[in-house]
Amino acid sequence: MVEDVLEALKRTWEAGDAPGAAKLYLENATYEDGVGRQGTLLRGRVAIRKAIEEMFAVRDPRFTVTSMFSIGARGAAEWTFSWADSKDGSRLEIHGASVFGFRDGLVARETSYYDPVPAPVPPAA
Repeated sequence: MVEDVLEALKRTWEAGDAPGAAKLYLENATYEDGVGRQGTLLRGRVAIRKAIEEMFAVRDPRFTVTSMFSIGARGAAEWTFSWADSKDGSRLEIHGASVFGFRDGLVARETSYYDPVPAPVPPAA
């Protein structure tokens, strides 16, 4: 069951589907941004959905899950988020990992850790 929720999270995040992703969180779920927003703790599905929408409100966002696993009612995923710079169109990206706790078949808690300083993506050869 946890593996199914992780797969659904992967699909919705990679599609930039904030409403679909938010449905995978409990109504009273928590999301902790362990880095970028100085340890912001969001409470509730509505707040989590809004944060996902804000994240994808950049030019040409791309979210890629590079690995994930689960053990019991816990799971984790490594990911890359990239976007086009609004000034010159060059790509920027951050790499991170999220740790999840699940309850009743949905995400009860997520904490994300990442380098808050985006790195330029070298142009394709």
